Amino acid sequence: MRRVVPAVLMLTTLVALPLRAEQHAHTLAMPETLKRVEPVPLRDRLYCVYIAPGPELIREHAERGGFPCNRVSQVGAVIDPTTAEARP
Repeated sequence: MRRVVPAVLMLTTLVALPLRAEQHAHTLAMPETLKRVEPVPLRDRLYCVYIAPGPELIREHAERGGFPCNRVSQVGAVIDPTTAEARP
């Protein structure tokens, strides 16, 4: 999910922690089929990686939490240090 959040990197710890706690509370209230993996802040955007059966559940989570959901995209593959280990 991509969220446009002005100056997201400028959030202080005092502001960011309650926002994260509120979002986490909404995640706990959602069905077990929705799992937030990690948030990735980039300038004025916040990308959140979720495991979900479809985009509808992610949009519903954002709506209930009162935060923007500008786009939901499916991740096709993950490239990380373990990718090289999987080579035959």
